[in-house]
Amino acid sequence: MPNLAQEYDEARRRYVGGGALVGPELKTGMPIRIDDPRELGADRLVNAIAAYERVGGPCIAVDFGTAINYDVVSGDGEYLGGVISPGVEISIEALSERAAALPKVRLEPPRAAIGKGTREAIQSGVIYGYAGQVDGLVARLRAELGDEAT
Repeated sequence: MPNLAQEYDEARRRYVGGGALVGPELKTGMPIRIDDPRELGADRLVNAIAAYERVGGPCIAVDFGTAINYDVVSGDGEYLGGVISPGVEISIEALSERAAALPKVRLEPPRAAIGKGTREAIQSGVIYGYAGQVDGLVARLRAELGDEAT
């Protein structure tokens, strides 16, 4: 899918009278402590702000979408950075497209972790694999942060 950010900005300017609603130039009250704040996507910034507003800090927002974003906020409400990994649906699609013998499966829980067939094995790998990824990355981020993050 092409990046449509420029087209969206143009449509907002034309029909609403403004450019991007959220971005590095918008003053949100959350200091951004990454190397290049222009690289921070609006979705990630909004997730971090919402998580901090909802639970306070330190916190980690995890967003499952095209990518899985992990966004880390300090106890002082500063955006510290995060992690981006491929999303669940992209992984399922890539598996079926690149491995000729593997079917595309629906994202449903398998009967058990040990799949009794190819479809269940893929479902188990995706569901339990991503759950393990989230557990492992959140534990690593908490350790690196040095605080018990929500």
